Amino acid sequence: MEHRDKYLIMGIGNPNMGDDAIGIEIVNNIKNKDKGIETEILFYISFEILDKILGYEHVIIIDAADIGLVYGQWKFLSYMDLSQNMYIKNSHGITLFHVLKTGYEIFENKMPKELDIVLIQTGKITDFEEGINPDLKAHIPYITKEIFDKLLAKTGGQDAG
Repeated sequence: MEHRDKYLIMGIGNPNMGDDAIGIEIVNNIKNKDKGIETEILFYISFEILDKILGYEHVIIIDAADIGLVYGQWKFLSYMDLSQNMYIKNSHGITLFHVLKTGYEIFENKMPKELDIVLIQTGKITDFEEGINPDLKAHIPYITKEIFDKLLAKTGGQDAG
C-alpha cells in the first residue's frame, strides 16, 4: 500500500475516559492548524493500527500512558525505546509494542522507516469520565509545537503533506 503522503500523525484514545483522549485532542489540534498533514484517530490499540500506518515513511503515534513521569509531561520514544518498555501501562487490552512488533515481523518492508511514539503521562485512564483535565489540556499547545518541530526537521522546513 503506497501513500501519497509520506508522514502520518495518529492519535489513540477513548473520548469517554477523560485524560485518555489526549492523543485524539492533539491530533485534532494538529489537523486544525495544518490541513495538509495526514492524520488518523483510533479509539483503542488494535491491529487496525497496522492497516493505517503501512506504506508511510514516518509515523508519529500519540497516546496517554502511565510512564512514571510527572502529570502532563511527555516523552518521545522510538520503536526500539518502546521495546525496552513494552509493558507501559495504558487503557488498552494489547500493548502498542506488541502490535508494532507484529507489523515489523510480518510487513517489514511496508512498515514506516521512522516511527516516533509520543507518550503523555496522564492521571486516570481507565475510569469513565467526560473531558480531559484542564491542567493536562494546557500542555496540548506545547506537545503540538514539539511534534511540528520534529516534522519540520525531517522535511527540511517544507510541508509534510
